[in-house]
Amino acid sequence: MVLRRRPEPVTTAETSDEFEALAETMERHLRAGDYEAVLRASDAAARRGFTEAEAKRLEPMRAEARRCLLQTLYVDGLIRVDRERVAAGEPVTGEVLLVNLSSETARIFDVAPSGARGAAGARTTLHFEVRSLEQGADGTVVRDVQTWSELIGRDLEIPPGGRQAFPLRLDREERGGVSLRTYEISASLYPAELRVGAESIVGVVRFKPRTVRVFPRNYEHLAEDPVGRLVEAIRKNSPAHIPLCAALAAPSDRDRALGVLRRALTGEAVADAAGPSDTPAPETQVACCVAAAVLTGEILPAEPARWAERLEGRAR
Repeated sequence: MVLRRRPEPVTTAETSDEFEALAETMERHLRAGDYEAVLRASDAAARRGFTEAEAKRLEPMRAEARRCLLQTLYVDGLIRVDRERVAAGEPVTGEVLLVNLSSETARIFDVAPSGARGAAGARTTLHFEVRSLEQGADGTVVRDVQTWSELIGRDLEIPPGGRQAFPLRLDREERGGVSLRTYEISASLYPAELRVGAESIVGVVRFKPRTVRVFPRNYEHLAEDPVGRLVEAIRKNSPAHIPLCAALAAPSDRDRALGVLRRALTGEAVADAAGPSDTPAPETQVACCVAAAVLTGEILPAEPARWAERLEGRAR
């Protein structure tokens, strides 16, 4: 017997236009949160027989729709931390939570049972990722990513509306110094088999990430009045405290803190009840750039002229 390879579909101008129209439709449904419509369009594309390259373009949208549908109707995941601020050397603790959104019992098997959709012998795995960002008052930026996986090790049953918690504890070796560190903690559950009622559900549960900030020891006095302490640190040319004060500012005070930084970087007087300051020292202005990056989330070089222009633009 001679085996003949199935020919690859030939792309014509007509099929190319049809594919682009279908891809745009899927993107529109995905943005609108109509995940079932995305899957229907994907199924239609499979029946139409587009090329392998075109099918690969659609697969990420299909996978995202399946995940969102899973976490909208069946099981969702979130990360809870005990404290969003800790001092260097203290562990980050909390829990990873699975929440059954459905009206039926959710079962997660440790090992894929016979006949399951997944690979035979697959194990349910919880995968963690911690992205760290260290910002020094001198403009130094250090990034790191750590990942690890843990086997669940047992079958789980979550009743309707119920939760299943897994403990979270990060013991990080913190170096000495006065840098601010930000950790973004995320996790994903890869079920060997997930059943809700009698239905087998395919997909990965991605937990909503949480952010924890790690401050140098004895930072607590800065939290009493972060913007006031920020003004004081600039007036006294104490650069080490400036990014820390910015990180401690409440969301409602961030615009005010950015105004303080803008004035320090443009050479205007930074005033408080005690009166105006002298022109900040160069190292203080660099620390103001770092503080601006902390408040805006924009990681730019700690160049005072560049940040002054950036903050002037935001103030207009």
